[in-house]
Amino acid sequence: MSEEIVNMDEIAKQYEERGFFRRLADMFKGLGQPKNSREYKLARIELQRLQAPLIAIVAPVLGVIILIVVTAVTGQSKQVIKVEIARAADDVEELQEDEPEPEEIDMTEDVDVQVDIDVPTPSMDTPAPPSPAPGGEPDSVAAAPSPVSMAVPGVNKMRGLGDEGSFGVAVSGKKQDIEGCLIGNLIDIKRDASGKEKPQNMRGNDAKLYFDEIRAIVSSNFSKSELSKHYVVPKRLAMTKVFIPEQPAKNGPAAFGADKDFKEGAWLAYYTGELKPKENFRARFIGYFDEVMVVKINGKIVLECAYGVGPQQNANACPNHAMTGWKAKDGSMDKKIISPQRNSYMVFGDWVEFKAGQKYKMDLAVGEGPGGACGGLLLIEKEGANYEMVNGRKKYPIFASRPLSVKEKDELGKYKWPIGIDSPQFNGRGKAAKAEVVKEDVSVEVDI
Repeated sequence: MSEEIVNMDEIAKQYEERGFFRRLADMFKGLGQPKNSREYKLARIELQRLQAPLIAIVAPVLGVIILIVVTAVTGQSKQVIKVEIARAADDVEELQEDEPEPEEIDMTEDVDVQVDIDVPTPSMDTPAPPSPAPGGEPDSVAAAPSPVSMAVPGVNKMRGLGDEGSFGVAVSGKKQDIEGCLIGNLIDIKRDASGKEKPQNMRGNDAKLYFDEIRAIVSSNFSKSELSKHYVVPKRLAMTKVFIPEQPAKNGPAAFGADKDFKEGAWLAYYTGELKPKENFRARFIGYFDEVMVVKINGKIVLECAYGVGPQQNANACPNHAMTGWKAKDGSMDKKIISPQRNSYMVFGDWVEFKAGQKYKMDLAVGEGPGGACGGLLLIEKEGANYEMVNGRKKYPIFASRPLSVKEKDELGKYKWPIGIDSPQFNGRGKAAKAEVVKEDVSVEVDI
């Protein structure tokens, strides 16, 4: 009788309806038994049956926990935005004398330049740009003052410095964004200081006379006495780079507002300013210009070249670009790279040691002799820099006396003769805004 009762108890246990948590406890207990035991095998079967209910409970619980944690962390974090506005100093060097101040110039409005100028003719006693001190490093290098005092009406945008042509944009008021620019005057070698044409023919087959005059000007370190022998166009331009694709030679005088009654050829555009490197580095200039280019740093020639020193030799050009007798100390790159115009070589200058924060006087002269076409390019090579190879040559960057704008970078990127835009950094921009976003260590610079 008792044996029958025991069997009935076992049968009852087999058909007993266990609750969920009881089944869960028995499952975990069975999983702890030896793998070949009956209890372990039943626990594995039970685990398969309970997977769906377990997922239905655990998944929402985990989701709620994650949501609580994320909300708590996000509530504690803060986004801090710091905006710092830096403006050009209000005391930028005055660019005119004894004339009423022109209207306020809006430097942020992106509009085209429209300037109408009546250029006066200077008298015999008109002063020319002053002579930089020969040699040495000046304490402060100012742009060459205009030989004629004048006011230029109109609004002038000084951002890309290419809106009025490759030779620069007009200098028209003391509040312009000219920090880091090179300021230029146009010298008409064909005329004397009064504007009267000289009896000698400086163009065509007599281009040698033109080179003789340029040699005298350069050798005098662009002295007042030498410049005053020629007619100086009143309008001045500001530029930051020499990027002048081949074009009619008359475009040079036209950029300076001297296209009327200006006979073709025999002109020299003389620019001067200062360079203030942002780091220590050693570099050399690389350039060419049809007809002539001279670069001086602190009164010393570091690059000189003349048109025609190339595959198509010009009989009137200076042999081996030796207009003043200058020759690069390192001649390993001489006549190795053909210029964009394909009738002259790129000339590699002498290495220059630049120190961060120091000021360096830069004189730049480009000119055209007989007329016809003109054009040129000034690059810079930073010692030790790795440059991309394009068409068998290094893609040297354009020289820029201050950081390039987005528009300038886009313009250079489209040029048929590939040019780099990673120039060593000189100077700053006259007006800029810097937005600093303190979030995940991200800094953003905005050029306005």
